[in-house]
Amino acid sequence: MKAGDRVRITYRGRSVVGKVILASANGASLALEFEAFLGGYAGMIPVMRDGDGIYRDLIASEPVQLDLVQ
Repeated sequence: MKAGDRVRITYRGRSVVGKVILASANGASLALEFEAFLGGYAGMIPVMRDGDGIYRDLIASEPVQLDLVQ
């Protein structure tokens, strides 16, 4: 994933559409922006991909599913 990509963010059973606003060169660390409250996050969630390829939020280390949106 790269900055500017639109994504469906699913966290703790809730999904919202957002955008990648920051991305590391290899796409392992992302900052995601959205207009909602999502599992304790308000408008932004930082995530990092673990060794198994699963994105996790940086506070609770819970899985965050990301799907590209056209």
